[in-house]
Amino acid sequence: MNNIFTRRFFIWTSILLLAGLIALGAEYFVLKGNFDDIQKRANTVTLNNNILIFTRMFVDKVIKSNGEVDFDTRLKLENSIRNINDEKILAEWKDFIDSKTEVEAQNNVRDLLSILMARLSM
Repeated sequence: MNNIFTRRFFIWTSILLLAGLIALGAEYFVLKGNFDDIQKRANTVTLNNNILIFTRMFVDKVIKSNGEVDFDTRLKLENSIRNINDEKILAEWKDFIDSKTEVEAQNNVRDLLSILMARLSM
């Protein structure tokens, strides 16, 4: 009789432990999915923030400028655009920097601002 009780106790304990492990495993995958989603949102917020910082600085210091942009401002803009860490945006920036004429610069500014706004995510 004692042997049967011990065996049943062991079986029920094993079933309960297995059920607990399955529940914990399922919870792990749910939490991992939530964490991945939160991390993706945080990366999106960081990207958007970097784009907005650059765009605000660009509009204030370049577009609203009445004269030539000083070296320190250009350096800040360059660092800010690199913080975005996007090859297409950086390529558009280089096209703008390498503009030879005012018309070419205006076209490149339109392209740069367009791609910046396209990269913003909600």
